Amino acid sequence: MKNVFSGRPYIDSLGAGRSEKRILELKRDGRLLEEKEMMAMQMLELSMLSEESLFKECHIFSQVQLLQLFQLDRAALEENFEANNIEGMLRKKTPAKVAEHWKGEMGKKSVDLVVCIKKSSEILFAVEIDGVSHSEKRQMKSDEIKNFIFLSARVPLLRFSNQEIKYMYEKMSDEKKIKEIVGRYFDAVETIENFHK
Repeated sequence: MKNVFSGRPYIDSLGAGRSEKRILELKRDGRLLEEKEMMAMQMLELSMLSEESLFKECHIFSQVQLLQLFQLDRAALEENFEANNIEGMLRKKTPAKVAEHWKGEMGKKSVDLVVCIKKSSEILFAVEIDGVSHSEKRQMKSDEIKNFIFLSARVPLLRFSNQEIKYMYEKMSDEKKIKEIVGRYFDAVETIENFHK
């Protein structure tokens, strides 16, 4: 099989070993998470230390691409097309084209944190931290699509603003407030899980 990179034009375009300046570099000064995402992860980790915690047997994964979490059931999609005349509404787009569209949407999006059971890796819920960019029109549309994907798959998605995370994180230094903070996470999880039942 012929190598896609034969002639090396793509590799050479990055200037590896030839350029003084790095063309490809790490984002966020080499950090995986933004500051508020890191705070949220630390609060979840802290909640795992409690004996009463629902999360003590869990793992937290960060910056997970939606395509790693979700897949389309092509048969169910085709059945939905037939039952609801979707093809007519989408100007003759086929189920295959719609499947490719959603695959593309999920490939471009990630979620900040995913909490899974350690032994089985079963997904319990995800957390999204809404920073300043989430008030921009383009980001709001992306958030709406992400909400719809999680809702359709019946996976709880907890959303917190930067301000909420900062407030809860600052209260963590006060031991009396730790239970209140963990309680807010539990309440949010319980509310969304009840919604999906």
